[in-house]
Amino acid sequence: SKTSHLIVKHAGRIEGHRGSPHQATEHDAGKRHAQVGLRCQKPCRRAFIAAQSYETFLHPFFLSTKIGSFTLPYKIFLYFCMVYFINSSKMNYLGRITARYASTRFPGKPLSMLVGKTVIQRVSEQVAGAVDDVLVATDDERILKAVEGFGGKAVMTRADHKSGTDRCYEAYVSQGKPYDVVVNIQGDEPFIQPQQLDAIKACFEDPQTEIATLVKPFTSADGWGALENVNSPKVVVNRRMQALYFSRSIIPYQRNKDKTEWLKGHVYYKHIGLYAYKADVLKELTSLPQSPLELAESLEQLRWLENGYTIKVGTSEIETIGIDTPADLEAAEAFLKNRSKR
Repeated sequence: SKTSHLIVKHAGRIEGHRGSPHQATEHDAGKRHAQVGLRCQKPCRRAFIAAQSYETFLHPFFLSTKIGSFTLPYKIFLYFCMVYFINSSKMNYLGRITARYASTRFPGKPLSMLVGKTVIQRVSEQVAGAVDDVLVATDDERILKAVEGFGGKAVMTRADHKSGTDRCYEAYVSQGKPYDVVVNIQGDEPFIQPQQLDAIKACFEDPQTEIATLVKPFTSADGWGALENVNSPKVVVNRRMQALYFSRSIIPYQRNKDKTEWLKGHVYYKHIGLYAYKADVLKELTSLPQSPLELAESLEQLRWLENGYTIKVGTSEIETIGIDTPADLEAAEAFLKNRSKR
């Protein structure tokens, strides 16, 4: 974070004070350890490690801090400062769930019952806790009331949006609060896992990330049929795990190998349709016209690539199970009942 970098930068200035070579070495070590502390995931642990490290190069300057009439030992004071800085600079995430009533294959599926709860409630409960707030975006009053009925938050969006990204941005603006990142989640995936959301959030540890998505490696067990399925888009990435291209075709094409060997000789990535956007980037995406590659493949994300945006790719070994038909719902119900018997 910017705050964290400022703290370490300030520490670098402190280490430049006049002193013995031994002190300078200690200061170098302190700075390195402070940087490690700032990278730890739990705020209190991060602050504690950083505070311990800063003791090395702050000790020559002050031993305590006076707050009013109370004298606070400097190490304790620094610890609380670090907790404040780390918490205030942490990115916050809005989980936005799409829930449309109209569906050609399964009308009303968000309100379908799945072992005592609606599908949309199960999705909301899976997402809660992995993001800072959860919001259901719907174009139907029945879904709005159902979400509010189980204590969730929901907003109405227009029904005539041309893309899911446009709908996502309208919902973000409607809820009225600023967030650093908006995670776009499908409302028909009641088995989405918190680990998947953690993986997509981790993409934003890179400050260059504008958009993030998830992939799952194909395995030999998946077989050729899964790899050539045009309804399962493939992704190729660069060494920084940024998407180079998405396609319904198999990419790359291995010219000098028999197709039966393709899965053994190369890691192919299956795209999982989970996206996250920095809020300002999300706004920009809504103004982009459809692009030639998008129209050719019928994949909206190609519009972003064609316009120069980068898409960071996180990896997950978990494959979400979407509910597209009544048969999918029956299979999901059987799965949950079998799991509860174990």
